[in-house]
Amino acid sequence: MKILTSEDNKRTLFIYNMRDLCKENCPENIVSCLIQSSQKVDNDCIKHIVFSAIDAGVVFFLTWGDRAEYLHDLVDDLIENTDSDLTHIVTTHHEDEPFEDVAWLFMRSTYFGPDKHRYLAIFQDDEFDRDELIKASLLMAVNSP
Repeated sequence: MKILTSEDNKRTLFIYNMRDLCKENCPENIVSCLIQSSQKVDNDCIKHIVFSAIDAGVVFFLTWGDRAEYLHDLVDDLIENTDSDLTHIVTTHHEDEPFEDVAWLFMRSTYFGPDKHRYLAIFQDDEFDRDELIKASLLMAVNSP
C-alpha cells in the first residue's frame, strides 16, 4: 500500500495492488474508489473488495482500463443483488478516457462537506508502480485546489 496526502492535508489517497486488497479490508472512511483493470479479474476478489469498500463508506466506484466496462457491470451486479439497499451508490466506467481525466473526476466529482476526504485506488499487477503518467496524474489530482 502507498499513501498520497495533499499538501493541505485534506485529501488522502490509499493506493493498493488488487491482489493485496483481496486479502484484507479497505481503510475506513473512504468516499470514492477507483479500480483499474486491463486483464481478467478474480470475481471473488472483486466481490471482497467491493463489499469491504462499501463497509468503509464508499458511495462512488469508478472503473478504468481495458476491462473497465466488464468490471463496472460486475460491481453493479454485486450491488444490485444484495439484501441491503445500496441504491445510493454510483458506478461509472472509463475504458477509453485518458487517465488524467479519470483521476480528476475520481478526486473532484464528489463533495461531502469541508472535512478531510479519503480515497481508494486499486491497480492490477503493479500498474501504479510502472506507469509514471498514472503517478503524476494522481499526485496532481490529490493536490489540485
